[in-house]
Amino acid sequence: MKKIKTSMLALAIISGLFANSVNAAEANLIKNGSFENMPTTGRMTSTSKNVYFYRNYVDWVIENNRKLEIHVSPLQLNTDTYRAKAADGNVSVELNSDLNYPATIYQDFKTEPGTKLEVKFALTARKGYPSKLQVLMGAPGSEKAIGTFETTDYQNWLYQTATYVVPQNQTNTRIKFVSLNGGQKGPFGAGNDIDDVSVRVIQRPINPAEISVTTGFAKVQNETYAIVNGNTVSANLSNIKEVGIEYYDYENTNKALKVKAPSVAATYNVDLKNLQPETFYTYRAYAITTDNQVVYGNPRCFYTYTDCCSPFID
Repeated sequence: MKKIKTSMLALAIISGLFANSVNAAEANLIKNGSFENMPTTGRMTSTSKNVYFYRNYVDWVIENNRKLEIHVSPLQLNTDTYRAKAADGNVSVELNSDLNYPATIYQDFKTEPGTKLEVKFALTARKGYPSKLQVLMGAPGSEKAIGTFETTDYQNWLYQTATYVVPQNQTNTRIKFVSLNGGQKGPFGAGNDIDDVSVRVIQRPINPAEISVTTGFAKVQNETYAIVNGNTVSANLSNIKEVGIEYYDYENTNKALKVKAPSVAATYNVDLKNLQPETFYTYRAYAITTDNQVVYGNPRCFYTYTDCCSPFID
């Protein structure tokens, strides 16, 4: 019997989980995430050793012409005790360099719709000045918060992580760091030091062509009850969040019903109850992926006899 595969692509939901894991060595989508590549012009010096200010920075955009404070190891601040090294390399940045207006920085990068990204960065505070910032991601100009992060630890770099699923049709994505609290030297005087920013693909969209669904036989138990078999073959069943049987009778072809199997398995049985006597039913197995794509098996049919069990009818 010829196997027929059909699929229906649904919108990938931002909260959906994915199971197509990628290599841990996936490239960082962020350029200059450790801020090592400093501009060759526009530097403003400080009274503290190895501390500089910029209004423009390589691969990053600083909003509203604010100043971004740059710390180069070994750091020696005149005002307070501070760690001596960056989290990665020799350079880190402080968002809250201006006494009244913290810097907001962002970067745009190419993305593949449906991929799940991991955002990771190092965060630390200044002594007496707690750090609190928000990370936003989304299409440029339409970013939404994916997490709020804060610390009072000024001696250690603490790595923060968050995840983000790229919506359908979004091929350019922006990551933005927004200061929420910078300490006590004015409203936003100090703090929110970040370094070693990375965005990596950790899971890719599921390809429905890699999932094979076949519809098994139906065994009619009586005039209102049948047991139907389905089979799902996938490289990884964790890609599947639901399997079952969809069915309808010939008089209600536009009113198909789905009955979910008790659990996701390669082979499963589904009970179809409250059927109409002496009625032809068409049915097919289905599988729903974890990103809401529906894959169907080949259609088959059965008939509910009143006097005996029906044979399978194709």
